[in-house]
Amino acid sequence: MPINLYPGENPPLTVQMTPIHVEPDKATLQGLVTNSVTGHGIAGVRVDLSGVGGIYFTYTLTNGTYLIDNIVPGTYTVTFSHAEYETLVI
Repeated sequence: MPINLYPGENPPLTVQMTPIHVEPDKATLQGLVTNSVTGHGIAGVRVDLSGVGGIYFTYTLTNGTYLIDNIVPGTYTVTFSHAEYETLVI
């Protein structure tokens, strides 16, 4: 599911946590962050996941994809931040 960072907007996002088959008590969050004008993936976006299970983070790859695994299942806030874009908190 692509996530567009729009300056001045906070679009809704539905996030599904999928259990990892290797460790049934853990989950994974993955996605794609794209430029709202060009549609291209954005590299270097920091993706923070914070909630009941702790704090996790990663950066998007050159194609805009990201993956955070071994997450303790629960409710989280996801924050997308990049120096050239407005921060998006979901």
